[in-house]
Amino acid sequence: SGASISSGFAVISLGTDTGGSIIGPSSFNGIFGYRPPFVPELLKGILPLDETKDTVGPMAKYLEDVALSY
Repeated sequence: SGASISSGFAVISLGTDTGGSIIGPSSFNGIFGYRPPFVPELLKGILPLDETKDTVGPMAKYLEDVALSY
């Protein structure tokens, strides 16, 4: 997802994060990513790896897009 956003194939992507799956790809590809705090209600419809740490957050090329998607 991070590479596709950086290449212009996508504007926004959502990622699940247990141990760096939002922040890592974001920093490696020069885009913005936001790992929100853990909120169990945001995990509905997602199969979490760790039910006490997983969270869902957006990645985008522009900070404004990250803020709008969150």
